[in-house]
Amino acid sequence: MQITTKQLYSKLDSLKKLFSYKRIKSISLEKLPDLIQKSYDNLQFRPKVDFNIRVFTNLANSVNANIIPSSIIEIFYLGEFVRTNSFPKLALFETEATFKEAMQFYSANAVIAQTAEVNSLAASADTKISKFMGMKKNVFDIREDQTSVLYDMLISGKINIIVYAYCLKENLIHVDFSKIKDLTVYRNNKIAEYISGFDLKNSLI
Repeated sequence: MQITTKQLYSKLDSLKKLFSYKRIKSISLEKLPDLIQKSYDNLQFRPKVDFNIRVFTNLANSVNANIIPSSIIEIFYLGEFVRTNSFPKLALFETEATFKEAMQFYSANAVIAQTAEVNSLAASADTKISKFMGMKKNVFDIREDQTSVLYDMLISGKINIIVYAYCLKENLIHVDFSKIKDLTVYRNNKIAEYISGFDLKNSLI
């Protein structure tokens, strides 16, 4: 799928707007298409963003040449927001080389290692002695606030948003959004829900 520099900018700009809302009710994935369209339409009236748009030229070319999937750009952008509570600097998107260096935490090798850690924790909690002694809770068990050990691993940087989103997609965790009262927990799970819609396996590089 071909993408223009302006389309890539508009997508990331809209994702930033959506997940920066300060009210839970405002964070709805259904709003995203309209936000993207408005962002794109407004570009012609915002000459000051020309530099910001040009930053994405090389990455857009890499996407169109099938070197980098566009989904990993969004995953990195949102994943860093979850991990650091701030969106990554535009300079990281300026070239294919700088982007690939910045997104190593989301690379195929990183996902394999992080998935292995999750599997190890899940297996250790599933032993008979652990269950008998009540020593460990399953990494996927959901607490009353709709967090889990897996969520703790996401927030602490032990796993990335790809691993968490995959577990959500495969129903390894069951989050009830109607029970979430904390804005950050709601936002991060909505980001995971959005990312779970990608072909995650083919997003890895």
